[in-house]
Parts: sequence; structure tokens; C-alpha cells
Amino acid sequence: MTTPRKIVIDTDPGIDDSMAIFYALASPELEVVGLTTIFGNVETELATTNALRLLEIAGRSDIPVAHGADKPLAMPYRGAVAFVHGSDGQGDVFLPPPTTDPVDVDAADFLIRAAKTPSWRLWTAQMPVCARCTGIYFGAAIAAAIQVARGLQPSVNRGVAPRAPERLALCVATARVMLAFAALPSAATLVYEWTTGVMPSNALRFAAGIPLGVVVAWLVVSAAENQVN
Repeated sequence: MTTPRKIVIDTDPGIDDSMAIFYALASPELEVVGLTTIFGNVETELATTNALRLLEIAGRSDIPVAHGADKPLAMPYRGAVAFVHGSDGQGDVFLPPPTTDPVDVDAADFLIRAAKTPSWRLWTAQMPVCARCTGIYFGAAIAAAIQVARGLQPSVNRGVAPRAPERLALCVATARVMLAFAALPSAATLVYEWTTGVMPSNALRFAAGIPLGVVVAWLVVSAAENQVN
């Protein structure tokens, strides 16, 4: 089973958005991490009230709601359109007010913070970066540890002329080939994710990042070793 795709829904809850939110909450393919509100069918304040109420009805008051802009940035606000979904945005049914409140940051700040939210947990611990990046760091740590364990052995003795340009060019070409092959697993998972809209599992993205981390760290340490010697 693939990992549910995390989404934030920006909404001005009328009846149509209400149905979309309920469908998203019920979908095993999606994880709604928050709602942000905006004017449209109703003013933003009422949109925020409706969003909070919808989450209460769905039993998902754990999902945060962030209040958005109250007016357009570049034109006058022309007001809500009550004739579409009613003056309350819910078909003029005037449901009881919600018992919860929006978060204490506005929608723009909430989106920035949500975008930075770590995407996975390892043994119940929240990782500070995404699974793919963790794999890269893990691979780099392995390579660096191996290099340190074997010791930095001199590759060029003192008094010996430095490498010939032809040998240096060969080393650069080899490094490029190694990097290209090491990046293939990560690139494959990214292309799959972008083309299908389905995020590979955390374990797969973690594993895909390891070869790139190993090669990058090995090249960096090797280059430092040559500089020292």
C-alpha cells in the first residue's frame, strides 16, 4: 500500500467544497494535513467558521484550520455571493457554531510551515528531513565511516610529481559516471512520483537515496585525501 499523499485544502466552504473535504477525509489515498480559508462564497471569517464546523462533523477536529486573506491583493473586495450557496455558505441551514478555533498563524504562514513538515517517522521518531534525504545522509555517513576506518592513506608520495592532466581528466570522468549511476534510483522515484502523483513508500525512497550519499561522500573524502597528500 502506498503512503497517503499529504494535502492542504484551500477553501471557501460552500456546499461543493464541503463535499470535496468530506471525500478527501474519507480517502485512503490522501492525508489532509490542514485547511486554509479564503473569501469567495462567503467572507473569510465565515469560511473559517464553516471549515472548523465541517471538521467537527467529520470527527477530525485534530486537523488545523488557518484563516486566510480577507480581501484581494490587487483589486477591491466585491463581497460574498450569497445567491450561490446561501448567506451561510451551507444552503442557509445555519448550523450551530463550531467549538474549536483556527490556529494562531495565518494561512500563508501555515502553508510555509506545512511544506517544511518532515514527511516520515522512523521507529516512532519524527525525522527532520524527508525519507529520500535521510537515505542520502545515511549513505554518506556509511561511506565517511568506512573511509575513516581504513585511514587516510597517502596516494602520492612526497617529492613525486603531481598527477598528469590525462589522469586527472580520467578521474573526473569516472566521478561523473559514478554520480550519474548513483543518482538513478532517486531520479526514478522522483519521476514516478511526478508522473503518477503517487508517492513511493518511505522505505523505498530511503533506499533510493543511499547510493547517492555513498558516492558523494566517497568523492568528497577522496578529493580531500588527494589535496592533503
